[in-house]
Amino acid sequence: RLVRARLVVDAGGFGLRDLQHLPMLRNIITLGRGVFPEVTSSVTVVRAPSAVETLFGAVRPCLTPVMHRKVAILGDDFAEGLRRHAGVEMAALPTYLGGAFPSGARDG
Repeated sequence: RLVRARLVVDAGGFGLRDLQHLPMLRNIITLGRGVFPEVTSSVTVVRAPSAVETLFGAVRPCLTPVMHRKVAILGDDFAEGLRRHAGVEMAALPTYLGGAFPSGARDG
């Protein structure tokens, strides 16, 4: 049975200084092109500042059409977009993202 992952990535705190990692990200995307569509149902980036949009614009040409459809970049008000894109309810997230599950150090 194939397990499909729905990834929710917290991009809070990401800044332009992090763009230095763009070459490494491109290499990871290139390596993952063959398996990403098979195991990942969706990748939803939440709390994304404008630098994440900039980064996504730079790597978008490296993505296959299937990969591109599976990625959504959302800002701070992400509940509806997360539900629509990934079918994930806020309650399934850790408390530091507004959900119901404690996640260790970030929750104090």
